[in-house]
Amino acid sequence: MNAGRLSPRPVGVLLLTFGSAVTSADVPAYLRSVRGGQEASGELIAEFKRRFDLIGRSPLIDITLAQGAALQALLDRVKMQQKQIRTIEARFVQHRVSAMLVAPENSTGTFSYAAPDRVRWEYQAPTPITVVIRGSQMTTWYRDLKRAEILKIGRYSSQVFKFLGASGSMDTLLDYFTVELMLPKEKGDPYRLKLLPRYERIKKRIKSMSVFIDSERFFPNHLEYQEADGDTTTYDFKDFQWNPPLPADRFALQLPPGVETRVVDLGKDAKSQGRP
Repeated sequence: MNAGRLSPRPVGVLLLTFGSAVTSADVPAYLRSVRGGQEASGELIAEFKRRFDLIGRSPLIDITLAQGAALQALLDRVKMQQKQIRTIEARFVQHRVSAMLVAPENSTGTFSYAAPDRVRWEYQAPTPITVVIRGSQMTTWYRDLKRAEILKIGRYSSQVFKFLGASGSMDTLLDYFTVELMLPKEKGDPYRLKLLPRYERIKKRIKSMSVFIDSERFFPNHLEYQEADGDTTTYDFKDFQWNPPLPADRFALQLPPGVETRVVDLGKDAKSQGRP
């Protein structure tokens, strides 16, 4: 999979509200609907109509339509920003909570990106690790252990979705996730997109993702990632450099002699277990 390539298919986002009566005359039918077909008492209908007439109409429909327009505008703005970006460099802090860890762990390093599908995560502390993604291949070099893994990552692997979130590839993410929008509470606060898997094969790996969009640059600056087993990872990005010149070998990881290397095909493993 070319993770950064825009999907040729049209992408739609469905927003639902619990519903409301549009006019006072619609109140009996609305109450019947929300009560599973059971008729409401005359007293309840009269009280509901009284309250409805006080406010003129329910604001729920207008709120939902406004949120739909805001979400579309935000997605369009993020996609426009992504098209202007050829390369990125930033510093990151990773916070990980896992049942496999005695205590939560913080890691720091640098993140590099070159459109459309090249990424380098350079972990500097507390453990030196280099992760390079080129298209569908990810190489992880555990420097202190003199060990490396070359993964042929599948279309639905967690590594792909982390990369897509960090690079702002919203078109591809919306192919696989439904999205909930939370607007900034105050000026300068980020937009928050909560992504929930649409398909069972993804739910087996990922419970949810949250992408926080900077309200000035319209690019992700914080990710929250919850795996299906309950482990969580967050990323905070800062000190962005936009379209910096990057050396040609930034995404060509040359492993030194003596490094034990293991090759794993996640896509093949998934197929062997009956998953796409």
